Amino acid sequence: MSEFPIWYLLVEYWCRKRKRYGLTIPFILGTIESVDIKTLLLEISKRKCSEYIILKYCWDLEEYVLSFAERSYSWHNNFKRLDNLLIYDDYGKIEEFNSVDDLAVFFDVRYSKCVLEKKFSLNINHKWVDFTEDDNWRLKLNPDSTLFA
Repeated sequence: MSEFPIWYLLVEYWCRKRKRYGLTIPFILGTIESVDIKTLLLEISKRKCSEYIILKYCWDLEEYVLSFAERSYSWHNNFKRLDNLLIYDDYGKIEEFNSVDDLAVFFDVRYSKCVLEKKFSLNINHKWVDFTEDDNWRLKLNPDSTLFA
């Protein structure tokens, strides 16, 4: 068993190995069984690791994504920080939130429908859909998941 939670392994694989921008909250929730948005955000904010986890708006996806920000970079000092979670919001929707609870309420409203419908992947038309064949890499990072059995 890995010392890192599955959300960390997912973001690490997607951002570092595949050199992509970040993963959406619904995508991560769809891979982790029995976790809600607030629990995920609390765990991320409290996780001690060598880099910050950054929550930012992705203009290509038109959604928020989770990614990494190296602690050695000085530019992160300008971002709102909730423990280990940095908020970078050039979209202007979440920068005023001062707690994980506030973020969770916002993202529950934004993503509850797609999560309830088990639509965790965003297609090229910006529509939430079931996981695709291309998303199967996530199962290799979470072989114990029974959600997709």
